[in-house]
Amino acid sequence: MSENNNDLRNSLWVFGYGSLMSDNWETDYHGTCEGKAILKGYYRAFNKKSTRNWGSAIKPCPTLGLERSTKGECVGLVFKFTINKREAVITYLKDREGPSFQLVEVEVELEDGQKEIALTPINQPGSSTYIGNINFSTLVNMARNAKGENGRCFDYIHNI
Repeated sequence: MSENNNDLRNSLWVFGYGSLMSDNWETDYHGTCEGKAILKGYYRAFNKKSTRNWGSAIKPCPTLGLERSTKGECVGLVFKFTINKREAVITYLKDREGPSFQLVEVEVELEDGQKEIALTPINQPGSSTYIGNINFSTLVNMARNAKGENGRCFDYIHNI
């Protein structure tokens, strides 16, 4: 990692790989999208059921989470915030992602090759919202009828 990693911790970086990439949430915290980044050791999977934002307890929507894999790579977007926004951003992300997610510090590689430590939400296996790897037809059936506070499951899928 570079010596100036995270601007000597004067900045907070967040790696987004799903809906965090598409709705300009960062602007509410005066953050900036710094472009694409690669997270190694993980891949995207529809492994989390949304029971609030995009679905309900009765008809959950499958949403993106991360799965560990030694050969995995996930391309997402990285967002940068001033350190004084750290607590507000973390509070927002915890509420948005829900209690089954942990905000984990991960190393990401920016487009220019620079490496940064970023927070990213990871759904925990064993949590009530973790659905793991289920077959495609089951995912489609779940998505068909799911609707939550933010819209239909298909809206979520379209936005990502």
